[in-house]
Amino acid sequence: ISSTLKVLKGFKPFLQSEGLPFAILSYRRCIGCRKKRSLRANSWFEEFPRISLGMLLLCVHYFVCEDTQRKTARRLNMNQGLVSRIFRRLQDVCSMDLVERPVIPIGGPGAAVKCDETKFNHKAKYNRGRRAARDSWVFGIVITEFTPARGYFQVVDRRDIATLDPIIARCIRPGTVVYTDDWAAYRGMTVRINNVADHRVVVHTRHFVDPVTGFHTQEIES
Repeated sequence: ISSTLKVLKGFKPFLQSEGLPFAILSYRRCIGCRKKRSLRANSWFEEFPRISLGMLLLCVHYFVCEDTQRKTARRLNMNQGLVSRIFRRLQDVCSMDLVERPVIPIGGPGAAVKCDETKFNHKAKYNRGRRAARDSWVFGIVITEFTPARGYFQVVDRRDIATLDPIIARCIRPGTVVYTDDWAAYRGMTVRINNVADHRVVVHTRHFVDPVTGFHTQEIES
């Protein structure tokens, strides 16, 4: 999609503010051999050859904006069944990307994330069936500059440095400020994890919300 968007020159002010028609170059030419190649090649765009790239990209836009299929079909004057097929294909693309990239790093220079662990108690519903042999710990990292908060959660067997450090390193971008409680495994993370620019602690024995910054780690608990 990124190479296509470059050709669209910034999507031509949102396809002339949705008045639509805008001729889109449907191929690119090799500078060396001068051969042409379709922009759809080796992408899901190939599956909808009769739909213009502009219309497909508008479908992507409305899909990302979480518009309904019916609303998108009405906006673009397209058959709802076709929009449904396109949306299902986009869901497949997103699913495959999540499989290939289960972690999309969050944070970055100056950004703050929160780390915490919580225990899941497996109670038998309506007192029927067996209770799990043991409770599960889930470790989470969230960034709250978005609503709802975004983050990554993973079931862990242990809450030690060897388990948590690699997860934190994989999930945050360089320059990130990390807030945690005072669990021992977090201590010294600025020395061990290159991506951590600063580590700040909310001591729960004193307070659950930092009285100075207002930060807490309760999103993960909830």
